[in-house]
Amino acid sequence: MKRSGHYDVIVVGGGASGLAAAIGAKNAGKTVLLLDRNGSLGGQCTNSNVASYCGFFNRGDRMQQIIFGIGDEVLRKLCKIGYYDRYQISPAGNAIITLDIEATKYALDLVAADHQLEYLLHCRVVEALMNEDGTVIEGVKCVDDEGYFEFSADAFVDASGDGNLGYLANAPYRFGDGNGSVQMSTRILRIDHVDPSVQFTPDNLVEVFLRAKSEGFNHLTKESGMVVRTHEDTIIALLPSIAVSALDAKTLTECEVDTMSQAIEYMKAFRNICLAWRMQDWFGAGPRWASGIPVI
Repeated sequence: MKRSGHYDVIVVGGGASGLAAAIGAKNAGKTVLLLDRNGSLGGQCTNSNVASYCGFFNRGDRMQQIIFGIGDEVLRKLCKIGYYDRYQISPAGNAIITLDIEATKYALDLVAADHQLEYLLHCRVVEALMNEDGTVIEGVKCVDDEGYFEFSADAFVDASGDGNLGYLANAPYRFGDGNGSVQMSTRILRIDHVDPSVQFTPDNLVEVFLRAKSEGFNHLTKESGMVVRTHEDTIIALLPSIAVSALDAKTLTECEVDTMSQAIEYMKAFRNICLAWRMQDWFGAGPRWASGIPVI
């Protein structure tokens, strides 16, 4: 693999925005390199089990697709390989596109290949290489399992999602609202073997969680939430949440451990409350695990 080189544009982050930015620059005739620290394109969608795309459609009685471009190319690839045909309505009333994560990874690879985009996965940017007065990024230092390497460029796009490149370049930033409050981060809980007839309405969820808390489930962070059905017997639940106070390894480790503990308690709450309501057919028996996500 080439361990150095110069490009017109380097994009850091291979999620939806990073892929669109890289392909846009490529279509404008620029030489482009896209870098991502994960093992697939797609960002949070494919690497954090956020198994849906939102925002492609408007709301109301006459729903229609209003977002096209590179995103539409991804949808067309998903349709071609048999993993997308139409949107579904979320509990919040939005038109969303539920995704098969592995199929989405493949569709993103196909779109990148169509545009002959050069990209590196498993490539973490660890340093911004600045000019002499520290005002302009001239390159990035990266690391993989074989060591360090560097790339330079005339322009850079920070599509990391957390402003990582800007932070490494000592750009001014504000963490959260600047007063100590941040948006809660959520572990996506995937649950299998859910009876297809069950409807997870917002009112039902509030009732389940309030009752669970009254019965001693003390590690439930929400009294409401969103549950979306991605397959006939599979749902994703946006429930275990935590305020992330920093992005260092120690803090993120504590957050991972805490939200995993929450996930187990949410599952116990679902089981116990549903059994008490004689609705034990909601979930199959016996916990299993897949890809670090609790699967029941």
